[in-house]
Amino acid sequence: MPTILLRAEPGDRPPDVLLVEDPEDAERAASFLDGGQGRSNLISDHRGLPSFSGRWSGHPVTIQTTGLGAPAVAMVVEELLMIGARRFVRVAPAMAVAPRLRLGGTIVVLAASATDGTSRTLLGRQQVAPVGDFALADALVQAAQAAGVDVDVGSVATVDVLPDAVQRAELAAHGVLAADLGTAPLFVLAARGDARRPPDGARIRAAALLWIDQLATVEGSRPDDPGPEGLLRIALDVLSGPQASGCLSAKVDAGR
Repeated sequence: MPTILLRAEPGDRPPDVLLVEDPEDAERAASFLDGGQGRSNLISDHRGLPSFSGRWSGHPVTIQTTGLGAPAVAMVVEELLMIGARRFVRVAPAMAVAPRLRLGGTIVVLAASATDGTSRTLLGRQQVAPVGDFALADALVQAAQAAGVDVDVGSVATVDVLPDAVQRAELAAHGVLAADLGTAPLFVLAARGDARRPPDGARIRAAALLWIDQLATVEGSRPDDPGPEGLLRIALDVLSGPQASGCLSAKVDAGR
Protein backbone atom coordinates (compact mmCIF):
# COMPACT_ATOMS: atom_id res chain seq x y z
CA MET A 1 0.00 0.00 0.00
CA PRO A 2 1.53 3.37 -0.98
CA THR A 3 2.28 6.01 1.62
CA ILE A 4 -0.09 8.96 1.97
CA LEU A 5 2.11 11.95 1.12
CA LEU A 6 4.62 10.62 -1.40
CA ARG A 7 2.64 7.68 -2.81
CA ALA A 8 5.82 5.71 -2.16
CA GLU A 9 6.15 1.94 -1.91
CA PRO A 10 8.96 -0.35 -0.73
CA GLY A 11 11.56 -0.88 -3.44
CA ASP A 12 10.39 1.94 -5.71
CA ARG A 13 13.53 4.07 -5.14
CA PRO A 14 17.16 3.73 -4.01
CA PRO A 15 17.83 3.98 -0.24
CA ASP A 16 20.46 6.75 -0.53
CA VAL A 17 18.50 10.00 -0.58
CA LEU A 18 19.35 13.61 -1.39
CA LEU A 19 16.78 15.86 0.31
CA VAL A 20 16.06 19.35 -1.05
CA GLU A 21 13.39 21.90 -0.17
CA ASP A 22 12.63 23.30 -3.61
CA PRO A 23 11.30 21.38 -6.64
CA GLU A 24 13.65 23.42 -8.83
CA ASP A 25 16.61 22.13 -6.84
CA ALA A 26 15.33 18.57 -7.30
CA GLU A 27 15.13 19.08 -11.05
CA ARG A 28 18.57 20.70 -11.08
CA ALA A 29 20.09 17.79 -9.16
CA ALA A 30 18.37 15.29 -11.48
CA SER A 31 20.00 17.02 -14.46
CA PHE A 32 23.42 16.25 -12.94
CA LEU A 33 22.86 12.50 -12.81
CA ASP A 34 24.55 10.13 -15.23
CA GLY A 35 23.09 10.83 -18.64
CA GLY A 36 21.33 14.00 -17.52
CA GLN A 37 17.70 14.45 -16.56
CA GLY A 38 16.67 12.45 -19.62
CA ARG A 39 18.13 9.34 -17.99
CA SER A 40 16.64 10.01 -14.55
CA ASN A 41 13.27 8.66 -13.54
CA LEU A 42 10.51 10.88 -12.15
CA ILE A 43 9.10 8.56 -9.50
CA SER A 44 6.33 10.79 -8.23
CA ASP A 45 5.19 14.40 -8.19
CA HIS A 46 2.37 13.97 -5.70
CA ARG A 47 1.44 17.21 -3.89
CA GLY A 48 4.16 19.05 -5.76
CA LEU A 49 7.00 17.10 -4.12
CA PRO A 50 8.84 15.59 -7.07
CA SER A 51 11.19 12.69 -6.49
CA PHE A 52 13.69 11.32 -9.00
CA SER A 53 15.88 8.27 -9.18
CA GLY A 54 18.99 7.76 -11.23
CA ARG A 55 22.71 7.14 -10.92
CA TRP A 56 25.60 9.35 -9.89
CA SER A 57 28.96 7.89 -10.85
CA GLY A 58 27.14 4.61 -11.37
CA HIS A 59 25.60 4.54 -7.88
CA PRO A 60 21.78 4.58 -7.58
CA VAL A 61 20.40 7.58 -5.69
CA THR A 62 17.07 9.20 -4.91
CA ILE A 63 16.43 12.93 -5.09
CA GLN A 64 13.44 13.93 -2.97
CA THR A 65 11.75 17.29 -2.53
CA THR A 66 10.53 17.92 1.02
CA GLY A 67 8.89 21.31 0.73
CA LEU A 68 9.48 24.06 3.27
CA GLY A 69 9.43 23.72 7.04
CA ALA A 70 9.96 21.12 9.74
CA PRO A 71 6.49 19.49 9.52
CA ALA A 72 6.99 18.81 5.80
CA VAL A 73 10.51 17.45 6.30
CA ALA A 74 9.30 15.17 9.10
CA MET A 75 6.44 13.71 7.06
CA VAL A 76 8.63 13.09 4.03
CA VAL A 77 11.44 11.49 6.03
CA GLU A 78 9.03 9.29 7.99
CA GLU A 79 7.54 7.92 4.78
CA LEU A 80 10.97 7.36 3.23
CA LEU A 81 12.07 5.44 6.31
CA MET A 82 8.91 3.32 6.07
CA ILE A 83 9.87 2.18 2.56
CA GLY A 84 13.54 1.48 3.26
CA ALA A 85 15.57 4.70 2.93
CA ARG A 86 18.82 4.38 4.86
CA ARG A 87 21.08 7.38 4.16
CA PHE A 88 20.02 11.02 3.89
CA VAL A 89 21.90 14.18 3.00
CA ARG A 90 19.89 17.38 3.26
CA VAL A 91 21.00 20.35 1.13
CA ALA A 92 19.13 23.56 1.97
CA PRO A 93 19.46 27.29 2.62
CA ALA A 94 19.91 28.82 6.06
CA MET A 95 20.02 32.22 7.79
CA ALA A 96 23.33 33.32 9.29
CA VAL A 97 23.44 33.67 13.08
CA ALA A 98 27.19 33.79 13.71
CA PRO A 99 28.35 37.30 12.70
CA ARG A 100 31.39 36.00 10.80
CA LEU A 101 29.32 34.14 8.18
CA ARG A 102 28.89 35.57 4.70
CA LEU A 103 26.45 35.00 1.88
CA GLY A 104 27.27 31.72 0.21
CA GLY A 105 29.02 30.33 3.27
CA THR A 106 28.75 26.57 3.68
CA ILE A 107 27.93 24.68 6.88
CA VAL A 108 28.25 20.99 7.59
CA VAL A 109 25.86 20.42 10.47
CA LEU A 110 26.90 18.35 13.47
CA ALA A 111 23.85 19.09 15.63
CA ALA A 112 20.54 20.90 15.19
CA SER A 113 18.85 22.48 18.20
CA ALA A 114 15.20 21.39 18.30
CA THR A 115 13.63 24.82 18.72
CA ASP A 116 10.85 24.03 16.24
CA GLY A 117 7.50 22.63 17.29
CA THR A 118 7.75 19.49 15.17
CA SER A 119 11.03 18.28 16.68
CA ARG A 120 9.88 19.10 20.20
CA THR A 121 6.73 17.07 19.58
CA LEU A 122 8.76 14.13 18.27
CA LEU A 123 11.08 14.28 21.28
CA GLY A 124 8.30 14.63 23.86
CA ARG A 125 9.79 15.73 27.15
CA GLN A 126 13.22 14.30 26.43
CA GLN A 127 15.92 16.97 26.55
CA VAL A 128 18.24 15.51 23.93
CA ALA A 129 20.35 17.10 21.23
CA PRO A 130 19.54 15.87 17.71
CA VAL A 131 22.86 15.07 16.02
CA GLY A 132 23.78 13.88 12.57
CA ASP A 133 25.92 10.95 11.56
CA PHE A 134 29.62 11.66 12.02
CA ALA A 135 30.81 9.56 9.09
CA LEU A 136 28.51 11.34 6.65
CA ALA A 137 29.37 14.76 8.10
CA ASP A 138 33.08 13.99 7.84
CA ALA A 139 32.63 12.81 4.26
CA LEU A 140 30.86 16.08 3.41
CA VAL A 141 33.75 18.09 4.87
CA GLN A 142 36.29 16.04 2.92
CA ALA A 143 34.31 16.30 -0.33
CA ALA A 144 33.83 20.06 0.08
CA GLN A 145 37.52 20.62 0.74
CA ALA A 146 38.41 18.49 -2.28
CA ALA A 147 36.17 20.78 -4.35
CA GLY A 148 37.95 23.85 -3.00
CA VAL A 149 35.10 24.89 -0.70
CA ASP A 150 35.87 26.08 2.81
CA VAL A 151 33.21 24.98 5.30
CA ASP A 152 32.15 25.82 8.82
CA VAL A 153 31.30 22.79 10.95
CA GLY A 154 29.01 23.05 13.94
CA SER A 155 25.46 23.44 15.16
CA VAL A 156 22.38 25.15 13.78
CA ALA A 157 18.96 25.86 15.23
CA THR A 158 15.90 24.56 13.43
CA VAL A 159 13.09 27.09 13.80
CA ASP A 160 9.50 27.65 12.73
CA VAL A 161 10.04 31.41 12.28
CA LEU A 162 13.38 32.98 11.40
CA PRO A 163 14.87 34.66 14.47
CA ASP A 164 14.90 38.38 15.10
CA ALA A 165 17.98 40.32 16.21
CA VAL A 166 17.58 39.49 19.91
CA GLN A 167 17.08 35.78 19.21
CA ARG A 168 20.04 35.71 16.83
CA ALA A 169 22.27 37.22 19.49
CA GLU A 170 21.13 34.64 22.02
CA LEU A 171 21.75 31.77 19.61
CA ALA A 172 25.16 33.13 18.58
CA ALA A 173 26.16 33.41 22.25
CA HIS A 174 25.63 29.64 22.53
CA GLY A 175 27.75 28.87 19.47
CA VAL A 176 24.94 28.36 16.97
CA LEU A 177 26.05 29.14 13.42
CA ALA A 178 22.76 29.52 11.59
CA ALA A 179 18.99 28.99 11.66
CA ASP A 180 17.28 26.63 9.25
CA LEU A 181 13.83 25.16 8.70
CA GLY A 182 14.23 21.40 8.70
CA THR A 183 17.43 19.73 9.87
CA ALA A 184 16.42 18.86 13.46
CA PRO A 185 13.45 16.61 12.55
CA LEU A 186 15.63 14.78 10.03
CA PHE A 187 18.22 14.05 12.73
CA VAL A 188 15.55 13.04 15.27
CA LEU A 189 13.81 10.61 12.92
CA ALA A 190 17.05 9.10 11.59
CA ALA A 191 18.32 8.48 15.13
CA ARG A 192 14.98 6.99 16.16
CA GLY A 193 14.93 4.72 13.11
CA ASP A 194 18.51 3.62 13.70
CA ALA A 195 17.75 2.77 17.34
CA ARG A 196 14.83 0.58 16.25
CA ARG A 197 16.55 -1.24 13.39
CA PRO A 198 17.10 -4.98 13.78
CA PRO A 199 20.63 -6.09 14.75
CA ASP A 200 21.31 -7.26 11.22
CA GLY A 201 19.80 -4.18 9.59
CA ALA A 202 21.63 -1.43 7.73
CA ARG A 203 22.53 1.71 9.67
CA ILE A 204 20.33 4.75 9.19
CA ARG A 205 22.45 7.85 8.74
CA ALA A 206 21.64 11.52 8.17
CA ALA A 207 23.67 14.66 7.49
CA ALA A 208 23.01 18.21 6.37
CA LEU A 209 24.90 20.62 4.13
CA LEU A 210 23.57 24.19 4.29
CA TRP A 211 24.40 27.38 2.46
CA ILE A 212 23.85 30.90 3.79
CA ASP A 213 21.30 32.72 1.68
CA GLN A 214 20.20 35.30 4.28
CA LEU A 215 22.28 37.73 6.31
CA ALA A 216 21.11 39.84 9.20
CA THR A 217 24.02 42.12 10.08
CA VAL A 218 27.00 41.41 7.81
CA GLU A 219 27.35 42.09 4.11
CA GLY A 220 29.61 40.46 1.57
CA SER A 221 29.94 37.04 0.01
CA ARG A 222 32.43 34.22 0.20
CA PRO A 223 34.97 34.15 -2.65
CA ASP A 224 34.72 30.34 -2.74
CA ASP A 225 30.92 30.30 -2.80
CA PRO A 226 30.01 27.05 -4.63
CA GLY A 227 26.34 27.98 -4.94
CA PRO A 228 23.52 25.48 -4.53
CA GLU A 229 24.65 23.59 -7.63
CA GLY A 230 28.08 22.95 -6.17
CA LEU A 231 26.63 21.71 -2.89
CA LEU A 232 24.21 19.39 -4.67
CA ARG A 233 27.16 17.82 -6.49
CA ILE A 234 29.12 17.46 -3.24
CA ALA A 235 26.15 15.76 -1.58
CA LEU A 236 25.73 13.35 -4.49
CA ASP A 237 29.45 12.52 -4.32
CA VAL A 238 29.07 11.60 -0.64
CA LEU A 239 25.91 9.55 -1.14
CA SER A 240 27.68 7.62 -3.87
CA GLY A 241 30.84 7.02 -1.84
CA PRO A 242 31.76 4.89 1.16
CA GLN A 243 29.81 5.40 4.36
CA ALA A 244 32.88 6.52 6.30
CA SER A 245 35.68 8.47 4.65
CA GLY A 246 38.41 10.82 5.71
CA CYS A 247 40.99 10.87 8.44
CA LEU A 248 38.62 11.90 11.23
CA SER A 249 36.43 8.84 10.72
CA ALA A 250 39.48 6.64 10.70
CA LYS A 251 40.62 8.10 13.99
CA VAL A 252 37.24 7.55 15.60
CA ASP A 253 37.07 3.97 14.38
CA ALA A 254 40.61 3.29 15.57
CA GLY A 255 39.76 4.53 19.05
CA ARG A 256 36.84 2.18 19.57
